Amino acid sequence: MRLHELSRLVLPLCLMTLAVSGDDDGPPPVPREGLVTLLAGDDLSSSFDFRSGGYGARVADGEVRLTGQLVYDTFAKGMLSHGFVRDEKLAVLDLGALEVEPQARARDAALEFPVSLFHTLYLRGPNFYYIGPGGDAHPFPAADAIFEPLPPEELRHFEPELDHIYLLRIKRDRARQEELFKFTVVGKLPDHSLTLRWARVDEL
Repeated sequence: MRLHELSRLVLPLCLMTLAVSGDDDGPPPVPREGLVTLLAGDDLSSSFDFRSGGYGARVADGEVRLTGQLVYDTFAKGMLSHGFVRDEKLAVLDLGALEVEPQARARDAALEFPVSLFHTLYLRGPNFYYIGPGGDAHPFPAADAIFEPLPPEELRHFEPELDHIYLLRIKRDRARQEELFKFTVVGKLPDHSLTLRWARVDEL
């Protein structure tokens, strides 16, 4: 095969490779769950944006702008604060520390341990449920209180408790739909950091 014939073959293959690889270079999907560590009082990593799954602050025009829903140890020492974003209403409900006990099984010597209700809490229609041992669904009416009328826009604080499960409800003024998230405190180092496990609430 002559050189000019080989170049005609190689060039289209290169272009095809570039076109195929370019199809995979789109923005990554927004995470629906994860772990995040908030650093106490830090300019950029003390707040969290549940919508993007990342830290909720950025530097613009020479100042820090908060875009998330929660911020740790910034407006109040040792507290999580919310209600600092304009045109957005938000409610937080503390469900406490809740675990689902394992189901006893005869002749089963496997080690079993309780699991946090956080993992299986979900929404079905207007009500919350959780999945218990054996895959059975159980109503959890205490969580339905998150649907009470949203409070007015104002800065609020609460002390995050280790192992507690929280619900977060967000409503933008111009948005038609509301958003629901859940989170639980899995690590807490006073004056240093707070680690949350979070997830968007699934509707089944």
